[in-house]
Amino acid sequence: MRHSGVLLGALMLFAFTAGAQMNAPAPLSIGSPSSITPLGISPDAAADPSPLPAKPEPLALAPEPAMPQDVQGVYGDYYTQVYIGYTYLRFFEFPSVEQNLNGIDVSMAYYMKPWVAADIEAFDAFGSDSGLNANFFFFGGGPRVRWQTPAGLEFWVHGLAGFTHYSPTTIYGYPTAAAFEGGGGVDFGRPHRRWVYRVQADAVATFLFNVHQVSPRISAGIVLKF
Repeated sequence: MRHSGVLLGALMLFAFTAGAQMNAPAPLSIGSPSSITPLGISPDAAADPSPLPAKPEPLALAPEPAMPQDVQGVYGDYYTQVYIGYTYLRFFEFPSVEQNLNGIDVSMAYYMKPWVAADIEAFDAFGSDSGLNANFFFFGGGPRVRWQTPAGLEFWVHGLAGFTHYSPTTIYGYPTAAAFEGGGGVDFGRPHRRWVYRVQADAVATFLFNVHQVSPRISAGIVLKF
């Protein structure tokens, strides 16, 4: 009986001790064992918190696509223009004498800059004068200035100086003399094509037969670009 009481007392004491251990707080796990002080956590461990996660890098913007290298400017890459076409000249030979002449017109322009060129032109027109074959020839050169639209229209003006020769000869003076031409035109066609159409109008000033003449001229034809 006494042994039973001792064993019961021992069991009760063991049960009380085990319950007390189960209710005790668990030890802190911050820091290494060497960082635990009598107060719980060492100052070094408290001053060195875990590093914050790295800040994400901003997204890089995609580069803008480069302009295609084959895009052409307004004037394209052609510097030389060769023109051939029909021409009509109303030649005021004398104050009371006029001749209607038809012929061919040829010119070439080389653009040293996108808007200015050196221009040379020659035209030869034929008709009848007092029952004889008439021929009016002009050759000259000078500057040309142009302005072109994105739609392909090219407006231009020029001024040329040169000489002219007219036949048949008359008793009023030498048939060759200085001559000047001024006017302009428009070239039209698809943009950046090697050939377009042209119409132009000019005034031709001459000094044939000791008379000052100013004669209107028109022309139409095709321009080839190189």
